[in-house]
This record gives sequence, structure tokens and C-alpha cells, in this order.
Amino acid sequence: MEQRKAAVAYYQEHGQNLARTVKKLGYPSRATLFNWLKEDINRSTHPCHSGAPVVKFQQDQKEQAVIDLCIRESSAEKIASKHGVSRASLYK
Repeated sequence: MEQRKAAVAYYQEHGQNLARTVKKLGYPSRATLFNWLKEDINRSTHPCHSGAPVVKFQQDQKEQAVIDLCIRESSAEKIASKHGVSRASLYK
């Protein structure tokens, strides 16, 4: 029970990341930690699985990224980096 409380507390205080918590503490498995969180703090989904974007961009920022991609003055990877997104997100 002591380890459970410590794991849940670490998760909440350090970015709410299952993998990071398990890696740092060395226990439990991600599935076990997820179950503990469901029981202890009524969390049924992990924030990263909500489907909502982590960063919201303005419409003009999105349009500029697409324009830069279409113009292709540099690689898609560089364009994505310039706009602060992954290459896959840029194409999406």
C-alpha cells in the first residue's frame, strides 16, 4: 500500500506520465499503475488518450504550415520543426 501511494503521488506531481513514473520508480507495471489511478483518483482514461490535441494552434498558424509544406523550400522535417510539430502531424 505504501508503494501504491508513492507511485500515485509521483504520477500526479511529475507530469502525469505512466511510463515515466514506472521507469523512475521501477514499479509497478503501467497496467497496474493505471488501475491504481482509476481506483484512487477516479481516472478512467489517461490524459494523452483523450483525443484532444496537446497544443492548440491558431488557424493562421496551421495555414502557414501547410503553405510552407506545399512550397517545399526545405524538407518536411525542417518545416515541421519550424512550426513545432512532428512530420506526421504536419502531413495530417
